[in-house]
Parts: sequence; C-alpha cells; structure tokens
Amino acid sequence: MELQFYKQMGSQTVKPVSIDSTSSRTVVYIRKNITRVTREDTLTKAKSIFWEYDEAIVPIEYYVDHISEINLSFNAANNELNTEVLEMVTSLSERVDELNDMMETIIDMLSTGEEENDETPSGKEKTNKPEPEKPTPSKPEEKKAEPKPVVVNPKEEPAGEEDESEGDEQ
Repeated sequence: MELQFYKQMGSQTVKPVSIDSTSSRTVVYIRKNITRVTREDTLTKAKSIFWEYDEAIVPIEYYVDHISEINLSFNAANNELNTEVLEMVTSLSERVDELNDMMETIIDMLSTGEEENDETPSGKEKTNKPEPEKPTPSKPEEKKAEPKPVVVNPKEEPAGEEDESEGDEQ
C-alpha cells in the first residue's frame, strides 16, 4: 500500500501524534515531518502556535492490512537475525570447547611431567631445569715465586760474558 501525504496545519495545543487511530472509528491519521510554527496576528499582535505536518488518511481496514504486512516483514527479519545469532553462538561454543580441551591437554602434560620428577630432599619438587654446577672445593693454588729481575749496570759488563766479536777475529 502506497501512502499519499498532504501538507496540513493544525491548531492543537500539544504536538500531534505520528499515528492517530483513536480520533476516528473509520480512518487512521499518519503524520510525519511535524514542526511547531509560531505566527503573529497582524492586527492584534497576538501570537499563536500551530503545527505543520505531512498527513495521510487511511481507512482502518487498509491500515490493519498494512500493519500486518509490516509485522510479517518484521517477523521474517527477526527470524533471520535470530538464526544468524544462534549460528554465531553455536560456533563460539564449539570454539570454547576446543580451547577447554587444549587447556586440559596442556594441564595433563604439565602434571605428568611433574609426577615423573622425584622430590628433592628439601621437599620441593624438582623442575626440569638443570641445577647449576657447584664448584668442588680444592686446595688453593700455590703461587710460584716470580724470578727476580737482574739489574745490569750499563757501564759494567756482566762477569763471564765476553764480547763474541773479539773471538771471531782470530
């Protein structure tokens, strides 16, 4: 049903409703673009409030049919959305189940690894990390006496050393 709207002006004291199905037993008034207009009388200078709007007048039986069509369209769209939401929730639920299974597997692997390790004498559980090697105590190394430097007087030749060049001449 195609609605035909016409420009109207009303002198109501309150804003008119968008859908008026109570003013008449035979028709429904459908209004849109409702705006408040203040006008001043040129003679008395009194201000009056009016309402301007676009209005369609629809026989009640057509309006009921129109509402039924809208309701059917709404229900179809609502059902489609509900189906999509249900599919999304199902998919998310399956993913959560997969993640829970993975977490249980990891927890089982970790607890199995802990059970295989013995407890240490201190009562703490061993970890898979190797303990650092402790140095074994040993005797301190004896320091070797460093040789004392020989001081040579450049003016004196050390005893027992002869100039090799003199022996070569002979």
